[in-house]
Amino acid sequence: MSGIVNTIIASYQETSRTPPEIDCCLNYLPNNDFNMTFKWATSFKENLKMDVKGRCFVSGVPGSFYSRPFPSKSLHFVHSACSIHWLSKVPEGLEDNKKNVYIRNPCPLGSKNASDPLNRESCHYWSLLTDSLLDLVSEGIVQESDVDSFNLPFYDAGEEEVREIVQKEGSFEINIIETHEHLVPYKDSEEDDNETCRLNFGEMMASRKRSITEPMLVAHFGDAIIDRQFEKYAHNAAKYYIAARSCNKMTVNFVVSLSRK
Repeated sequence: MSGIVNTIIASYQETSRTPPEIDCCLNYLPNNDFNMTFKWATSFKENLKMDVKGRCFVSGVPGSFYSRPFPSKSLHFVHSACSIHWLSKVPEGLEDNKKNVYIRNPCPLGSKNASDPLNRESCHYWSLLTDSLLDLVSEGIVQESDVDSFNLPFYDAGEEEVREIVQKEGSFEINIIETHEHLVPYKDSEEDDNETCRLNFGEMMASRKRSITEPMLVAHFGDAIIDRQFEKYAHNAAKYYIAARSCNKMTVNFVVSLSRK
């Protein structure tokens, strides 16, 4: 946000115009921790240029971005980070998606070609979540039918799919789409190949995925399994760390700039 605000102000100053007052409206789900978000407002203001600080304000709007959290035509600029791969709901037609918690082959909604973004490394973390739930099935803690009926509303779309959806919806023009491929960030130095490093990696990944998926898991399985389930996830992720170090895994991020028609 500070980068966006500083860029806007700089563009005004370059043309000798008086900088505007800016209202930064944060959108978050009601059950998430708005208090923590607002605590970051202090560091946000510290990153603003000195002549900007008195002209920038922060507010929060609870609600899902799949509904309308703001009045029509009330925002000049919208920035959304890491969101378009989350669907508003689990799609229909996943009855045969057994022992998976996300859309992938041979599920009929998954494409079949080798360049399929569903095959990208980003999806493997959901496989670890599946493995962790199946571990609890083997221990008699979770019913296999409950795992079969659980699907994350996650779809890692490809660039052409993003273009098609934007064009079909019709409200926006595509200014640019950038595709950024990068290696999954695993350290590969010899000193990192030890049990402590593997365990730390597993715990880190379990914590990240828990912060994202816990509300959905609790709604489906109840909260009694959560601690045990992410202990399993950390264990499985630690094992995966060994395999990941031996090959270069690639994931992809899209940066999309749109203008409203």
